[in-house]
Amino acid sequence: MFNQVAFNFAVFYPVGLLAGYGDDPRGQLPVYLAAWTFNIATYLFAFLSGVDIGQPLLAAVDFLSMSAVVWMGIFFGRRLRAEPSGD
Repeated sequence: MFNQVAFNFAVFYPVGLLAGYGDDPRGQLPVYLAAWTFNIATYLFAFLSGVDIGQPLLAAVDFLSMSAVVWMGIFFGRRLRAEPSGD
């Protein structure tokens, strides 16, 4: 389980950070859709190739941690973009 959380942080945090830092008028929805699509496709390919997914609860934790990591990346990306206050 911890390797999935580490993978989510390594892959999806920079994506969220760049999405939050950029000034995209489409908002956050495309970032979440891309992350969820990637995660669903990963589980689908693993299932179709015969890999035992294990407990569905761990898959749910994987999706929740991925969403949280994307949210954190977007949050900190927006903070980086914010104008610094005057002296």
